Amino acid sequence: KSRMTGDCHVRFCENLGLRCPGLLDNFFLQANPLFMMNRNVWSFVPVLFLIFPILVGCQVEKDDVSYYVAPDGSDTAPGTAENPLASIQKAIDLITRASGDSVDYRIVLKEGMHTLHEPVVIDESLRKAGKLTLCPDGESAPVVSGGKRIEGKWMEVEDHHWVVQVEDEFNQLFAGDDRLTRARWPNGPEYIHPIEVRVGERYMQFGNEVNLDFRPNGETLLCATGQWHFIRQKIESTDQQDRSIRTTGEIGPECSSTKVRLHDRIYFENAIEFLDREGEWFLDKERGELHLVSKSDPNTGEFFYPKLETLFLVEGASGMPVSNIIFQGLSFRHTTWKLTEAERKGIQAGYWGTTVGKPVYSPPAALMFRNSEKCGIEDCTFQNLGEGALAFEEGTGEVSIIDNVFRDVGSNVVQVARISNFVGRGHPLHYDYEKKEQAPHTFTIANNHFQDGASVDLGGVGIVVGYANHITIRNNLIEDFPYTGISVGWRWGDDGTLTNSHHNIIEYNKIRRCMKYLSDGSGIYTVGNQPGTRIENNWIYDLSGGEMLLEGIYTDEGSGSMVISGNYTNRIKNHDYKGHRNLWETMVIENNGCEGACENILEVENERVRVCDFPDHLPPDTTVFGLLKEDENGI
Repeated sequence: KSRMTGDCHVRFCENLGLRCPGLLDNFFLQANPLFMMNRNVWSFVPVLFLIFPILVGCQVEKDDVSYYVAPDGSDTAPGTAENPLASIQKAIDLITRASGDSVDYRIVLKEGMHTLHEPVVIDESLRKAGKLTLCPDGESAPVVSGGKRIEGKWMEVEDHHWVVQVEDEFNQLFAGDDRLTRARWPNGPEYIHPIEVRVGERYMQFGNEVNLDFRPNGETLLCATGQWHFIRQKIESTDQQDRSIRTTGEIGPECSSTKVRLHDRIYFENAIEFLDREGEWFLDKERGELHLVSKSDPNTGEFFYPKLETLFLVEGASGMPVSNIIFQGLSFRHTTWKLTEAERKGIQAGYWGTTVGKPVYSPPAALMFRNSEKCGIEDCTFQNLGEGALAFEEGTGEVSIIDNVFRDVGSNVVQVARISNFVGRGHPLHYDYEKKEQAPHTFTIANNHFQDGASVDLGGVGIVVGYANHITIRNNLIEDFPYTGISVGWRWGDDGTLTNSHHNIIEYNKIRRCMKYLSDGSGIYTVGNQPGTRIENNWIYDLSGGEMLLEGIYTDEGSGSMVISGNYTNRIKNHDYKGHRNLWETMVIENNGCEGACENILEVENERVRVCDFPDHLPPDTTVFGLLKEDENGI
């Protein structure tokens, strides 16, 4: 893998006609569509001879200015390799004071864990600088953590029941790389169904097999599906004789017409009475005691809990964007999630809220971008996060997200066109940008591995694209999600209204083992009229686990002006394709499930819904889907 840095890297990409700076893989992803059709490496030999002089002859025209940061450094040091700084923010501040026109900078992170006590802010004061790259010193990936290591001594109070004193409050715990389970009942992956739900009365009743022998502690949670919603809200009381619970507010999001029903899945979380299984934990906040079930001595391991929601905020001003911020080869871990006053009543794709006319919220992320352009996230790892990994808000564009690994990310992994704390216009979720310049545009999301995502908010999605355009989602592997893999668009209704969501490309992705818990979703989901959007040459398979309505490709309300072609689907619980209230005369759905040309006949299920099951063929060449290179697990 090429690890070129400085202007040499940028010139290499420009000479190949690439839109964004990136690793050598970008050439294969963007510059040669012939490679997408035939990946015989020998057909590439002439091209490699053409680019070899560029690699050999590339000269750095000016030296990067580098600041080094180490976990054991000092912020009074000069920031050299021999005398590094202690904090990334200090390096940013030094660059801000020293930056001149077209000078490129590097912040080089030495090996180890770089613990943040507040988010690192990169703002418009860096506009005079050239490119800023945050990268490792050597081959190992330094860890940027928003968490805290438990330093106290664990004491065994009963067999396999350990306690340690802690100072902070938290809702996640990690043992090394592993997420531990906050005490729940029934133990995962089991769940129960209610026998009666009266949402307005805050009442839910269960059958004789359910024993409600626990006392809610003020933060004991009802965790429920509402078909495609995932809901976390507080339990106020239990009635063991009636086998019922009451919640502090109405059950589920009041603004949704779909309520929690008898087929939905339920479990309870966060009571000490649930603590009965290896790896489960409970935090007694009043006593400052962390309880853990462990057969082995936890004093021999490392335990972390998160404190920060966000690790980096890259934010310019309107009309003055920050540009050319590159994150390369780093690992990001340990962010928290919060149960807000609105609780966590999921509405759609990680967004949550309560009643119509009140704000809707969306998950923050480890790296947040606003009013920034020409940024890149390359060859990084995101793991053990409570919320999302990457979120891009208004004024972002020309972004490269390539060669990353996303594992155990709590909610929406990558969000493009994130909006939050808004009151919907006519519909609880509708809030398009007023000016097209505000809408995120021109992203390449390619060759990334998304694994075991939405591990906190089970209604989260691998890649969510809202009011954004010219977003290319290509050659990603998305696997093991409780809900949808990719979601594009953000307007419901079939009136044909155009938004800032258009000309988005979804191709050559491999999506498998999604829809493992929720219902009414798919491998690829769209909503709204999106001229120029194409869903082509994806492979979606093994979608099952949810109760109902699990589709391969699902074009929901108002989907229109799209091409859906060349996709393969295998072992889908319900339909390979489903459309609901689409602009049918503008939709092209053809040549799916076959090599070459074939007809995909849509069956009219009812006046609103049409479905199609493609020919049940495997792709003739499965290597063209998903990752173009092996990740660290050899996948």
